[in-house]
Amino acid sequence: MTSRLTFQPGRHTYKIDGQKVPSVTQLLKQLDKPALTTWAANTAADYATDNWNDLNNVQPSERRKLIARAPWASRDRAAAAGTAIHAMAEQLLAGQPVEVPEPLTNKVQGLARWIQTTGVTVLLSEVRVYSDPDPELGLIGYAGTLDTVVKHPQLGVGLLDWKSGSGIYTEAALQVAAYAAAEWMVDKDTDTDVPMPSVDWLGAVHIRDDGATLHTLTSEDRQAAGQRFELLRLLANVEEPVWRQEIIA
Repeated sequence: MTSRLTFQPGRHTYKIDGQKVPSVTQLLKQLDKPALTTWAANTAADYATDNWNDLNNVQPSERRKLIARAPWASRDRAAAAGTAIHAMAEQLLAGQPVEVPEPLTNKVQGLARWIQTTGVTVLLSEVRVYSDPDPELGLIGYAGTLDTVVKHPQLGVGLLDWKSGSGIYTEAALQVAAYAAAEWMVDKDTDTDVPMPSVDWLGAVHIRDDGATLHTLTSEDRQAAGQRFELLRLLANVEEPVWRQEIIA
């Protein structure tokens, strides 16, 4: 029997039994992220400052568009770099040779040193997981793709997420907690659903130009992250309130 979970890469859409469910990433978008507003404003301002002369040579309406697009163009470049680093991380863990683009050399070398120093081995990589809706508790179903499950010589079996941005934020804790709490995992070899295996710890590896470091959650923080994600599942199942105008004759 094939998996109940289907995925459309082009639309990045998950379905359980043919019914669309949000991804972990989509559910995390409900979180308030004030730092994102500051980042977008600063990125747009930096783009305008660094390209001042070139922007003076285009029409004002086009100038506005270029400045407005700058944060999202920067985000897309970072996302593309992150995707590439994720793929190379999996290759390094599998002991495969890696071709590294020049801009990513320092980060990948730092990651390779971290893998060699810690002695982690990969158990699972790029695996899709999901949980069914729970009508009694009002929880929406969800799905996602975890980065990797590894075995650490000292820590045991852990679920890891690769992070190559400027830092590791609170939402990353909710992300790995959501993957670990999923009910089902899709076996990549047979395309069948198997119970999600338990893991001893949750972590994220911050990959930087000067190296890579492992960040883990305490048992208390893991529980808190799981509880917060459950609230997001509950919130996503609550209808938005609608104002209705009273008509007085």
